[in-house]
Amino acid sequence: MGQASQVHTPHPDWYPGLDCGASLVEFQRYFYERCFAGEQNKCTNCEEPCGDVPPAPVPAPPPAAGGHHYDESYAVKTAWISQALDEPPHCCGEKAALRSWTCPACARVPGVSNVQIVEDIPTQTLAFVAQYRGECLVAFRGSKTPLNDEYNRHISFKWHPDSYGSNPSCYYCRIHSGYFDIWSALSPGVKSALQRLNCGDKRIQVTGHSLGGAIAALMAWELMDEYDVKSLYTLGEAPTGDVRWVEARRTRFANVAYFRITHYKDSVPLLHRIVLGGIPGARYHQAGPEVYYRSTRLGEYTVCPGGDDRECQHQWCTWLILGYTCNGDLGRHGSCDHCSYLGVDPCARGAAQFACPAP
Repeated sequence: MGQASQVHTPHPDWYPGLDCGASLVEFQRYFYERCFAGEQNKCTNCEEPCGDVPPAPVPAPPPAAGGHHYDESYAVKTAWISQALDEPPHCCGEKAALRSWTCPACARVPGVSNVQIVEDIPTQTLAFVAQYRGECLVAFRGSKTPLNDEYNRHISFKWHPDSYGSNPSCYYCRIHSGYFDIWSALSPGVKSALQRLNCGDKRIQVTGHSLGGAIAALMAWELMDEYDVKSLYTLGEAPTGDVRWVEARRTRFANVAYFRITHYKDSVPLLHRIVLGGIPGARYHQAGPEVYYRSTRLGEYTVCPGGDDRECQHQWCTWLILGYTCNGDLGRHGSCDHCSYLGVDPCARGAAQFACPAP
């Protein structure tokens, strides 16, 4: 006998006309079509579901990052570091530009030395650990391959390892399953490199762009068990977990200079909330403080204490960002904004100009 096909029974509060076993693409198409058809009465600002589904709890705004002030000049350096990570790590052996820190982007961040490449072949992900002005630097590469994109789409949750025990530091925290797998794959190599560079008595700086920003946040959490994490600056960080994860990060990172930098309508920091926003029990949240840039020009930013503040990137209708392709006044599109941070293109090696025209 053939195997019976699985029948999905929608929850009473489920979206009308959408099967509860819908794929990621079907979710996107469903909301994209309805928002553009003007059916915004089905949701609040195209973000919440219809009916009487209670909204997900919104995390309380965190305090400033341990009294730390946002350092824009340092943030620019992290953008160049992200561009450097697009260099091939194995070209020319020990003379590879990334290993020897001699690439064009490397020249923008003098003082980096003893670069240790950390690579996981099965997930096609890359990071490096290096010495930087008396401290240690850990940087994670963003998405570069179709397999990376596939991991981005693994949007189900997994329990954070620190969810367990009698007094867990991340009580019932759920995190993005794809990023959990990448973090788990890169973690042993990162720790080994930190040991080789004798970073145990040094302060640690952590950074990353896009997928790399998500892994940087997860890695910074883990490193705090053994190291003095000084700073965590991320660019276009993809959402990594639920509201409990955000709340736990606020507490754990209280003495870390953590700033999540976003740019205009870059869809990546909102992507998983677009896909899963409002589904009961499945809402992703973002952490704060957020540094939101409305322009590619330096100095034109707003600092919001929380991750869901309307004064920052959350002002945009997240469903409509799926259809955002061009603005006649700014000449921009979503992927363009993702590769334009602080006047730098963090995506492409050798790029002397950010991807978006300046407004």
